Amino acid sequence: MPFLILFASSFGWVFVQAFQSRNVNSGQYVAAAAGSFAIGTLQVFVLSQVVGQGASMLHTFTYCTGGAFGVIAAMWTHKKFMKPRG
Repeated sequence: MPFLILFASSFGWVFVQAFQSRNVNSGQYVAAAAGSFAIGTLQVFVLSQVVGQGASMLHTFTYCTGGAFGVIAAMWTHKKFMKPRG
């Protein structure tokens, strides 16, 4: 799997999971439902592309780095665009 796709898929998966966590914690029901659907879709994509490919240390580092950037981006995006409830 090309490194850019590996990075992007990890970024996307972790972004949606972190955003979902913030949605649930802040009572954003519709966004949480949409997030759940997105998580399932990304899980199927990532697992179908990554599992069984045999990952090198560089692949592992790339995947983990994508996740680290994804969680930070999700936290920033949620804080910037979602209004707190109650």
